[in-house]
Amino acid sequence: MYNIGICDDGLNTCSFFEETVRKYAEKELLQVQVECWNSGESLKHALMNGCHIDVLFLDIEMYELSGIDIGKYIRNQMDDHCMQIIYISGKSFHAKDLFQVQPMDFLEKPVTDVQIEKALQLAIKLTDKWNKRFAYKIGKDYFYVPYRDILYFTSYNRLIQINMAGSYGNLEWHLDQPGHSMEEGKIEFYGKMRDVLAKIPVGFQQIHHSYIINTMYVRRYQYDQVELVNGVILPISRSYRKEVRRRILQEG
Repeated sequence: MYNIGICDDGLNTCSFFEETVRKYAEKELLQVQVECWNSGESLKHALMNGCHIDVLFLDIEMYELSGIDIGKYIRNQMDDHCMQIIYISGKSFHAKDLFQVQPMDFLEKPVTDVQIEKALQLAIKLTDKWNKRFAYKIGKDYFYVPYRDILYFTSYNRLIQINMAGSYGNLEWHLDQPGHSMEEGKIEFYGKMRDVLAKIPVGFQQIHHSYIINTMYVRRYQYDQVELVNGVILPISRSYRKEVRRRILQEG
């Protein structure tokens, strides 16, 4: 089941998006739950009361609370970096104006059903990937961490350290086993970076021989370093700068 949200102050726009989403879901045999809001205030109220959204089509120009305001609330106050936000607007915006909200896409009005379907297809694909889990092995035992909860990987000596995106209170598993330890928000196990690279999905980027980041949690890129949403700054080594820059331009 995918929870699809649509927020636009135009009733006709909401109806068109909802109809298109439902037709696409029927065609692709997807189970969806679609909910519409006609103001940023009503959407924020729903989010504050526990409404879960996987994919959100969000209008930018709304009264009082704009789509940018809602996006910042989702990313900063809710600390939700997994929701796929697709902005819709009657005006053109540069990517830098929306960068801190990290939207998946931007659709300029008038939007066609083909554009909606294409954006929804990618959003669902990304949602599926983030719901999958990274597996690591300690002795004969396997452990699992959802990709969406991983901020970045670090390697040093023969250890891999998983730095978590937030509190992760259910990790009290076999912590006395060799090679497996956890500080607050960190997991360590014996392994190699090349084995991590072979598993991780699109959305992770190696920036240094010792660091792989989850690009969903990037706050700012610079030529030689990257800042994550928790304020951690990691170096981009010379050999990875060209590829990191290419990806930034591609996603922008």
